[in-house]
Amino acid sequence: MLNVLVRKTLWLLMLSARARKILSAAVMALFSLFTLPTLAAALLIVEPEQGRQPILDALKQAHTSVDLAMYGFTDPELMQAFIQAKEQGKAVRILLQHYPYRNIDENAPAIHRFSASHLNLTFAPSTFYLLHQKTLLLDQHKALVLSFNFTRSAFKNERNFGLVIDDPEQVQEIQRVFNADWENKKAAPHSPQLIWSPDNSREKILSLINNAKSELKVYAQGLTDYQVVGALAAAARRGVQVRLLTSGSQPGKKWDYLQRAGVQLTLDKRLVIHAKVLLADKKAAMLGSINFTQPSLDKNRELSVLANDPAIINQLVDIFDADWTSSQS
Repeated sequence: MLNVLVRKTLWLLMLSARARKILSAAVMALFSLFTLPTLAAALLIVEPEQGRQPILDALKQAHTSVDLAMYGFTDPELMQAFIQAKEQGKAVRILLQHYPYRNIDENAPAIHRFSASHLNLTFAPSTFYLLHQKTLLLDQHKALVLSFNFTRSAFKNERNFGLVIDDPEQVQEIQRVFNADWENKKAAPHSPQLIWSPDNSREKILSLINNAKSELKVYAQGLTDYQVVGALAAAARRGVQVRLLTSGSQPGKKWDYLQRAGVQLTLDKRLVIHAKVLLADKKAAMLGSINFTQPSLDKNRELSVLANDPAIINQLVDIFDADWTSSQS
């Protein structure tokens, strides 16, 4: 009788230990859910810090289809990743700019490799001056809207960003426009969060600048469009703090005009500014492929996205402020 009682007591103690382990594991799992980085923060791609990995991961995670609209494609590792996606049975389509501006042979190696691998490749419709868009679509359910090309230089010392979108309405529109461009047909965009050239980018960008109340932070690879320059100058004159971060050479008379209006401008000597970003009042952020130039606004196929998620905006503001500070030293 005593042995039976001892065995039962030991069994209850063991059960209690197991229960404690299960409870502890459950608590730790619940804790990890609340301490992991927020999903919104993970949606922003920051270059050159993250390198090729976000693109490589996206290609691996795709199950059935991969669609790419891209201006410049010279990176061999990414070329191989797209070929592998096709070999894994995924439907891969690449819409490419055949002859990039001032570097008409830039995409020739990619065209050769993709053609040799029988990858589904076509070129931009002639209705656009350039296909300057940089967008990756996965399984028709997710889109990566990027400011960077798939070139080796993009992952070395260029400041760029990308945004991962899984909102069904936005992804469906991006997919619909891609399909139309692929088939050389017209498509009318409607989403308020998507900014398309040559369809509505000028109107939306000017509206974002004109409605700013307190501050505008701008990453600009190019700034030559007279209306955008005028809107930034007008914003500074009405008391908005306007900061413009670029690299390379000063944009001549427009630079002087903006400075006289009160716009703060600086050249980043550490990074090549390839990003095209407009941050307004820490409430809205535009990022994507659209430059602040007349051809980019009115002639090219371009796509940028308007984000209003506080986590995304705060991250972009923090990076801009750090880049601005480093450019002053």
